[in-house]
Order: sequence, then C-alpha cells, then structure tokens
Amino acid sequence: HDQSEALTMSDRIAVFEGGRIRQLGTPEEVYERPDNAFVAGFIGENNRLAGVVEEAGAATRIRLPDGTRLLGEASALAPGTAVVLSLRPERVAIGEAAGSLANRATARLEEVVYLGDHTRLVLAFGGGEGLVAKLPRQEGSVLPSPGAMLAFGFPPAALRIFPAGA
Repeated sequence: HDQSEALTMSDRIAVFEGGRIRQLGTPEEVYERPDNAFVAGFIGENNRLAGVVEEAGAATRIRLPDGTRLLGEASALAPGTAVVLSLRPERVAIGEAAGSLANRATARLEEVVYLGDHTRLVLAFGGGEGLVAKLPRQEGSVLPSPGAMLAFGFPPAALRIFPAGA
C-alpha cells in the first residue's frame, strides 16, 4: 500500500479493487497509462474532471460542465458519452510554458503550498474542486500569490479519458 515503494521497487504492479485485478503492468504503465479511472486515482495524485465527449476520432473534444472545451487523444467513445478525465498535476504547465499547448486557459490561484522540491498550486478551474499543478523548484523563482490569475495548459496526451462509471 506504499505507492512510492511499489513504484520504485517493483518490476510489475497489480492494482486490485474489490478482489479483482483492475490493471497489471510495469510501474510506468500503471502510472502513465492507467486502464481506468480507479487506477488513475489510486496510484499517485490525480486531477479528476467530469465531461462529455463532443467529437471523437483522431482527437477527442470534451466539454466540461462550465463550458470549457478540452482536447484529448484519439478515442472510440461516441459523442454524448459522459466521461471522467484524469490529469497528473506534474503535467500542468504554468505561465509562458503553457503558451504553445493545445489545452490552455486562465484560472484564479486558490492555494500555494511550498514543499521544498516542488510547489503545489490549486487553481479554480472547470467548475470542480480545483485543478492541482505541481511546479518543480527553480532557484530564484518568485511564487505567485493566491488570488492571482495564471495561464496554464497541458498537452492532449496528458489527458486520460475514461467512460464515467467504468
């Protein structure tokens, strides 16, 4: 049950739910490419957003409850399908680094937590509980203050798309 230990010491990891294996794979596979929303939420910190598929094919366009539209990778999910989106906090870019990414927005900074090797930011986004971003520590960088408006973004490949309830 120690996720850090399992990720660092294992060649293969099995994630169980209700006595059933939900995913079996290498630590990288389980963390980076979870098979379902349960595994994505169980291993590591994870942003979860609810949405609905608007378009699917070579890319998938998802609409969030607040009207925000996001772009994900290819999917066979039909338009109108309710989905759960998973996004790892370390995949969220802030400021200028977000400028060239397909999924870009601006949000109000709710919380800043300095954790030594990184800073944890919580952004008001998507009509949900907030979007968590983890920024690596950079010598001499100035941390933004709560209440500031920040540009952020992430690539379509960072967004994992799962059917709701699966």
